Amino acid sequence: KCPLCLSNPADTREDVLPQWARKRIRKLGVYKGNQVPSVLLPLCQDCNGTFGRRYENETAPILGPIIDGESRLLTPSDQEIIGRWIIKTLLLCALDPGVAAPAAQRRQIRRLCCDMRDHGTPPHQSFVRLAAFDPDQPVDADGHDGLHRTGYLPTLLARATQLMGHVAWEVAVGAPREMERFVASCQD
Repeated sequence: KCPLCLSNPADTREDVLPQWARKRIRKLGVYKGNQVPSVLLPLCQDCNGTFGRRYENETAPILGPIIDGESRLLTPSDQEIIGRWIIKTLLLCALDPGVAAPAAQRRQIRRLCCDMRDHGTPPHQSFVRLAAFDPDQPVDADGHDGLHRTGYLPTLLARATQLMGHVAWEVAVGAPREMERFVASCQD
């Protein structure tokens, strides 16, 4: 059965990294044999299709060219679209049966995924920080001090720091009070 709706047969395999992103990553040639790893999540057609319509279709034309290195000033709407996609991707990856997680945490992640599927909005307890990335400049180069943050990290349900072509992001989903303290401590 579908791990989200718990009623329909899991008759599709959702590749959490969509084809539009996979093609761009292949162009970078960073994986052995140019094979980008897959996270295939068994979902029903309804859940899989809803995530595609709600997140993939509007994110690809914005984020895709940025991954390729196109410079673009993101509007608040663009930022929200990309942020929602990043959060959805993080949560679906966390549902991968191969990821070890306590049952209570897996249930909470499933509930958040269902809320995103049904309402199209990320959890209130989420945070995404986007950055342009120049692959020709080392992360520890002069002037990059602001990219690194010292201090505490909140108690989190899920988190990731990712790099995809010319864009990097940090994403966290956790308890609302913890996230409020964490976001308040971020200067940007």
